[in-house]
Amino acid sequence: MVTFVSDRFLDIELILNDENGLKIPNSSIVEKEFFLIDEDFVTTNENTGTQGVIRQCYRDNGDISSEFVEAGAYSYDENEGMYYMDTSVLKAGDVLYKTDSQETYTVSKRATLIGVYHVNKGYADFKQINILYQNDEYSIVKANTTYGLNVYDYIVLDGSSVSDDQIITNIKKTDTGRTDIPTDSVEPGVSDNIPESTEPLPAETRGEPTQETTQEATQESQTPES
Repeated sequence: MVTFVSDRFLDIELILNDENGLKIPNSSIVEKEFFLIDEDFVTTNENTGTQGVIRQCYRDNGDISSEFVEAGAYSYDENEGMYYMDTSVLKAGDVLYKTDSQETYTVSKRATLIGVYHVNKGYADFKQINILYQNDEYSIVKANTTYGLNVYDYIVLDGSSVSDDQIITNIKKTDTGRTDIPTDSVEPGVSDNIPESTEPLPAETRGEPTQETTQEATQESQTPES
């Protein structure tokens, strides 16, 4: 108490309950828009096992036909029975067919997800997050969700500085637990350079987060809600 004897007011945080999850910096969080696709019109290619849709197309002679378009889901709404699919793969007005049926669905509905850019595979790939707790600096998000982050995943610190599918190579983890990317780590033609703030970060560290600009991206945490 001697330390605070000269202070008239003190800032306090009331601990109401705890949340367990992955700790990420708020600078990593971005919003992305997707098309909503009825689950009845999402199928799996029997030959490749990939998820996608059957889209109406036209042959050279003008006849109507159909084609399988690979389109992975970024989230699924159980209540509405809708998948969130990338707007770069489908476009508004596309007509989709239900498997073994002539019933159609026209792509038009959109919705937004919040998430981060995941770079485990060497390129920026959007992953949805479910925020459990958030303050001015960081958020605690659910771990090991179907469309989200897992422990030890790498994410981009400044999500606004990269684009979808931007290729990042030569990820190097230093002794301090931070991850560095040299400026030549981006494939030619993708970006002229990569800002310091886009360094991908390891998903979990068992110790305290580093105080450097490129701090640990996600760590398993138990953080109070206030």
